[in-house]
Amino acid sequence: MAGEKNLDQLLASLSPRLNEGEFVFCTAKDAKYGDFKDLNPVATYREDQGLTLVLGKKMPTKRNSSTDPHSSASLWTSIPALRR
Repeated sequence: MAGEKNLDQLLASLSPRLNEGEFVFCTAKDAKYGDFKDLNPVATYREDQGLTLVLGKKMPTKRNSSTDPHSSASLWTSIPALRR
């Protein structure tokens, strides 16, 4: 599969889209995939620090009351794949 190699053309072809809502990142040190499926995370990924979950800001987070997961909310931007 050949990819676009011209950076100017690649950047000009992008059409980012802002998704609704605000999101927070939470990391659980010794967690594994599936441990927090009841929270319905938008995304999960493994890092050295543990399993990071991306959650909707309105999602109640009672599992770890020692941290404030809402201290830094983020927006979610999608960039659809380039199609020819």
